Amino acid sequence: MNLFLNKVIFLLVEKRKYLLLGLTLLTIFLCFFLKDIKIDNSLEVWFLKNDPALVNYNEFKDIYGNDEVIIAWIKPEKSLYDQDFIHKMYEISQKMEAYALINRIVSITKAPYIDSKGMDLIVEDMVNKKPDASFSSEKLKEKLFSNPLWKKLIFNTDRSATVMLIEPVAGQDMDAERPQIIAFVKAALNGMNYKLAGMGVVYEELNRISLKDTSLFSSLAYIILIAALFIFFRKVSILLVATLTIIYSSLIFLGIFGMCGQSFNMFSAILPTLIIILCLADIIHVFSHYEKAKPGPNRLQSTLYYVLVPCLFTTVTTGIGFSALVSSPMAVLKSFGLFASIGVFLSYFVAIICSAAILARQKHAETVHIHAKSKNDFLDTIIEKINVLVQRHYKSIVILGLGLVFICILGVIKIEVDTFSMNFLLESNSVKKDSYFFEKDYGYYVPLEVRLAPKSSDGVKDPAFLKKLSILQKDLDNESELAKSTSIADIIKQLNKVLTENTDESYKIPDTKEAVAQELLLYEMDKDNDISYFVDTMYKETRLTIRIPMESSKDMAQKIQLVRSKIRGIFQDSVSITFGGYIPLYVKMMEYIMQSQIRSFLIAFVIIFVMIGFLFRSFSVVLTGIIPNLLPIFITLGFMGLTGINLDIATVTIAAIAIGISVDDSIHFIFMYTMQRKKGKTVNQAIDITLKTSGKAIVTTSLLLISGYLIMIFASVKSVIFFGLLIGVTMVSALICDLILLPSILLLFAGFVKS
Repeated sequence: MNLFLNKVIFLLVEKRKYLLLGLTLLTIFLCFFLKDIKIDNSLEVWFLKNDPALVNYNEFKDIYGNDEVIIAWIKPEKSLYDQDFIHKMYEISQKMEAYALINRIVSITKAPYIDSKGMDLIVEDMVNKKPDASFSSEKLKEKLFSNPLWKKLIFNTDRSATVMLIEPVAGQDMDAERPQIIAFVKAALNGMNYKLAGMGVVYEELNRISLKDTSLFSSLAYIILIAALFIFFRKVSILLVATLTIIYSSLIFLGIFGMCGQSFNMFSAILPTLIIILCLADIIHVFSHYEKAKPGPNRLQSTLYYVLVPCLFTTVTTGIGFSALVSSPMAVLKSFGLFASIGVFLSYFVAIICSAAILARQKHAETVHIHAKSKNDFLDTIIEKINVLVQRHYKSIVILGLGLVFICILGVIKIEVDTFSMNFLLESNSVKKDSYFFEKDYGYYVPLEVRLAPKSSDGVKDPAFLKKLSILQKDLDNESELAKSTSIADIIKQLNKVLTENTDESYKIPDTKEAVAQELLLYEMDKDNDISYFVDTMYKETRLTIRIPMESSKDMAQKIQLVRSKIRGIFQDSVSITFGGYIPLYVKMMEYIMQSQIRSFLIAFVIIFVMIGFLFRSFSVVLTGIIPNLLPIFITLGFMGLTGINLDIATVTIAAIAIGISVDDSIHFIFMYTMQRKKGKTVNQAIDITLKTSGKAIVTTSLLLISGYLIMIFASVKSVIFFGLLIGVTMVSALICDLILLPSILLLFAGFVKS
């Protein structure tokens, strides 16, 4: 081991120019892939391609089209039926329908009007030509109100505004097309009094602020951490090392990210900032130990000898914390865990190479020192007081630590598993405000899609099935948190009305199979029919759409159960039920979140402590390190439970990442402690020396990393704010545990061994 380590040190010092040249060439090459990085916050990116939930979602889109509908609320200056307003709506609808990325428009002018003339069925747009002198407001109003379906869907509550439903084409690259579609819609509606809503609008807003946050975090992280480094060290050399390391690490990481075809989302957008933060930890340990090393020609070699191994193991443990997320059944967490762990190792190697290269250039190495080395140094004073506290009260500290674990457990059991995409946005966000406005002025607009397949031989055309479906819709609409249900039954009732007496009483399902078949045949023969949006081509199943509130996955799961029970209450076992669209994906995430938390934490915990055992070749050291490294996890999770922060698609990573981060400083502490013990120092002496050497580096590193993670509280996405806050809580508690609880346990354990 020593021979290999010496060879590595020789390479770092004597071949530094070649290593820096290699880094430079690699960086230049990988920069060509930066252009391939995209932003994608759609729900599908969270799932693996072969996930049954995603397969079902794609199957639904193949049959019925895109359920990611953009909804535009539009209010005229005068009346909804004013000719100028209708003229504008006609032109906007025509323009949108002609756009290649838009599949279908339903508006006050484009909603299908169903009527009959003699024995012929008429299906046409509400306004089928540009309004001219022959336009009649009353005639349009009569046509709109002749069909209950349009009264339900295209007007707000007091009918002072209209709603346009815009269905994008269900393309293979929706995340790339979505911003183009929304930009086109906004341009088409320019000059109108409008608001937009829909999951696609939310996804695009998350994409926008993810990109903004990535730039903001990276800039703030660099400025704040570089400034903090200068305050702590007052040396140009460390600023140069930090700058080089950040540039090389960030560009190489982003190049690898782009080369692998990855996309940033609202969570993985923190990765560039994470790389900047991780770069500094190893640099601080190198410079801190360099200051303590004996001046002379071998000062750098001596420093690297003491730093390389513990820094490598902290890199491994942090990497394990991230890579444990690969066990998650969620695609985004797998990707995040994999690339975060790549970033961890990349930061280590680049930091060591740059540190060795810059320090090796010091002509007078023996004169290089870190600012404020005197006994009156503030950190030295604090550490000395900590040392006195630990030596005198170590038993009480251990008891207090154990008690705190049980208190935190009370908070842990209060944690709720839930996720809410809209709630990722701040209250001040315009998209969030517009969504709340929509629900208040128009009603619920989020589509809960159900695929109903009758088991009878006549399938959807069976009048008995259709009548039950009509009854079901009325029952659903009477529920306070369900609204605006639509299905093929609405179309057939309108067909029956216009093809028979054309009265309100004839708005019903025909009594015979023949009548249903005949009406549907006539409707299909008209080129303007929209039957494909309601049934599959063979009439084996139908689509039932219910509008529900924009809410959390837990609440949506309850809506699914309510709808399922309503269907079973009316149909019993005569139909098969499959929930389609994106809401089942949203709900499935709750199950995956819990699985991810448990799996990733257990994997990280086991592997990390096996690695610690391997490093120190001591079972007692593993036992000693468990409590001070578990306590920060319990404190963080307890904090979540007590403050009401949910376990969601961002915070699900906390436990595994926290165990990887919290153990880093423990390794540095135990490494120095065991070296002092091997030199014959007593337990008390070893702890005293360790606190005064590694302790200062641990404090400096932790404070810098805490300030780096807390930068995330400036995010525009709540889940990222919570992530930064929780990692900050973890690191503060880990710092306290490493400086106070860990040496207390070592003292207590030594006392037991003696006795």
